[in-house]
Amino acid sequence: LYELNKKTTSEIIMTKLFKFKVSDRYFRYKPVKREFIEEYCKDQINNKLIGYRSYLISILKYNNEYGCIDAKYIFKYENLVSEIENLI
Repeated sequence: LYELNKKTTSEIIMTKLFKFKVSDRYFRYKPVKREFIEEYCKDQINNKLIGYRSYLISILKYNNEYGCIDAKYIFKYENLVSEIENLI
């Protein structure tokens, strides 16, 4: 979230945080264009954000049912979900 808020490119985020190395072995058609790689990285980051958001929502739903998580964490998780939704 920090890197996205800094307006770091998707390719740099994938390389820096997820150790993704751009190479032709990942892609069927060669040569790979820069625009395609950037779009691919953006899609991968969106998928990761959507998954993380889903995980946080499941924690919040679990807490609604059992009330076992401290209120400060609930507030933190709700803020994270909101921030992720804004970025998606």
